[in-house]
Amino acid sequence: MDRLYDHSAKEVQRIIDRLIERNLSDSSNLAEEWAEVAKQSAYIHWIDQIEIKYPEIAMIATGNYQHLTEELKELLQKKQSLTIDLLQNQMHQMIAEVKADNPKAVKDMIYQTGKKRQLWPVRRLVNEFALNGLLDVIPVWLVSPEIASAIFPLEEKIFDLVIFDEASQCTVENGMPSIYRGNKVVVAGDEQQLPPSSLFKGSVDSDEEEEQEEFEESQSLLNLAKRILPSSLLEWHYRSKSEELINFSNHAFYHGHMQIAPNVNHLQDPAAIQWHESNGRWINQQNSVEAEDVVKLLKQKLIEDASKTIGIITFNAKQQAAIEDAIDRHSEEDAEFAVIYDQVMSRDLDERIFVKNIENVQGDERHIIIFSIAYAKNKEGKVYNRFGTLGQEGGENRLNVAVTRAKQEIHLIASIEPHELNVTNAKNIGPKLLKAYMEYAQAVSDLKKDSIEATLTNLSGGEVNTQTQEGSLQFDSPFEEEVYEKLTEIGYSVDTQVGMSGYRIDLAVVDPNDPSKYVLGIECDGAMYHSSPAARERDIYRQRFLESKGWKIERVWSRNWWKDPFGEIERIDRVVKELNS
Repeated sequence: MDRLYDHSAKEVQRIIDRLIERNLSDSSNLAEEWAEVAKQSAYIHWIDQIEIKYPEIAMIATGNYQHLTEELKELLQKKQSLTIDLLQNQMHQMIAEVKADNPKAVKDMIYQTGKKRQLWPVRRLVNEFALNGLLDVIPVWLVSPEIASAIFPLEEKIFDLVIFDEASQCTVENGMPSIYRGNKVVVAGDEQQLPPSSLFKGSVDSDEEEEQEEFEESQSLLNLAKRILPSSLLEWHYRSKSEELINFSNHAFYHGHMQIAPNVNHLQDPAAIQWHESNGRWINQQNSVEAEDVVKLLKQKLIEDASKTIGIITFNAKQQAAIEDAIDRHSEEDAEFAVIYDQVMSRDLDERIFVKNIENVQGDERHIIIFSIAYAKNKEGKVYNRFGTLGQEGGENRLNVAVTRAKQEIHLIASIEPHELNVTNAKNIGPKLLKAYMEYAQAVSDLKKDSIEATLTNLSGGEVNTQTQEGSLQFDSPFEEEVYEKLTEIGYSVDTQVGMSGYRIDLAVVDPNDPSKYVLGIECDGAMYHSSPAARERDIYRQRFLESKGWKIERVWSRNWWKDPFGEIERIDRVVKELNS
C-alpha cells in the first residue's frame, strides 16, 4: 500500500491523508468519500484535457487572470474618460445644428435670457423654446414632478428618458404628466420609506394622549410601478462606514439582502452606536432634561471635530421644539458653544446642524446622528406608551428612515431602558421595532456580539444567518476550509464568513500587530464570487467597494490552489508581511 501511495498523484495522496486524519470507521462514509474522489479526479482530468485543447483557458486559470482584471479596470477608466469627451463633442455638434436649423429661435432665446428688465417667467421661456432647440442644448433637467408639469409643454415623448428618484413620495397623479412627456421611464425608490401623505398630513406632528386616527395614504408611483414594470434591486449600501449602522434596518426591513461591507476594525471601541443614559421625565409630551443632555452632547461632538456634520432626530414635534429651545438658551449663556454653533450654521445647507422629527428627515444624511427617544416615566412613575404616527400602519417606515441617516456614528439618548417600553398591545409593528432598535443599540454600545446576533436573528425570523466574526467556523466549500487550515498552520488567526449581512468575506486574517482589526481579506471563487454574473461587478466593482471601506483583498483561485497550494499560501504570507512592514 505504501508503494501504491508513493506512486499516486498528489491530489490522491492529499485525499488519502485527509481520510486518515478523519479516521472514518463507517464503511458507507468511506465509500461516499471515495466516490467523491473518483468524481473529482474525473473533473480534474477533464479540465486538463480542455486546457490542452484550448491553451488560452489554462492562461486564464493561472496568474494571468489578475493581469486581465487589472487590464479591464484600466479600460473601464479609459472608457469613462472617453465618454466625457464624446458627450462634450456631441453637445458642441448639437449646438451648431440648432443654430443652423433654428437661427431665429436661437436669436430670440439669447435676447430673452440676456435681458436685465421685464424678464419672462421660466414657464413662458421654456414653453416658447423647448421644442425649438432649448431641450437640445440643455438636455438634462433636474426638477420636481410639479415643476415639470408647470414649465414643460404637454407634449408626448419630448424627453428620451424620465427618471423618478424617491418615488415612494410621489403620488401617481403627480407623476403621470412627467411619464407622458418621456419616451422611457425609470422609477427608483424604497417602499420601506415614507409614503406621499407623510409630506403633508404627517408633517404637522401632534403626539396627543390618544393615538391619531389612521389616515388614508395616497398610492405612490413606486407601488404602481412595482406592479406593472420589471424591477431590479439595488443591493449595495454605500453610506454607512460601519455595518452596525445599517444592520438593524437590513434585517428588520430588507430580509438581510442588502450588501454591506464588513468592518475592518471588528472590535471597534468606541462602538459605532453609543447609548447615553438620561434621567428625564415625560411631561407635556416632551422631556426637557433629555433635551439638555442632547445639547451637551452636541457641544462635546462639535469641540471634538467641528468638521463632522451632525443631525438630531426626535420622535415627536414637541421634543424637537424642546431641543431647539435648549440650543437657543445655550447659545445665549455659553459663549464657546455660541461661536462654534454659529460657525457650523453658516455653512452650506446640507452641512448645517439639523433638528427634525422622524416625519421630515427623509433625504438627509450626516456624519453623526443624535437620537432623543424622549419617552420616560411621567410624574406618576408610569412610562408613556403612545407612539403617535410611529404606532400607525406604516409607521415603521418612519423608524427605518430615521435609523439610516448616519454615515459614521449614532448616539442614542434615552431616559428609559428598552424593557420599560410596553408594546405588547401595540396594534402595528412600529413600536415593537422601536423597542428592538433600543435593544440593538444598547448591545452594540456594550460590544455584546451575542446580543447583537440574537436581535438580528429575531428581526429576520431566524431565516438569515448572522454569523459574526467571532463564532463557530463556517465555510462555503472544502476549498475554503483547506485555505483556512494552511493559514492557521503557519500561525495566522483567521475568521471565516466575516460579516452580518448578505455579503460575507470568505476568510479574514487578523492583524498580528493589532488583534482588533483585519489586515487582509481573502476571497475564494466560491458561491459568493459567482453570485454575480457580470465580470465588472465580480472582479472590479465589488473589490473597489470593499477597498473603499478599508479592506485589502486578495483572491485565491481554486484551480491555482489544486495545482500549487503551498505556492498560494506563500503568496498570501508575503502579502500579509508586506502590509505589516
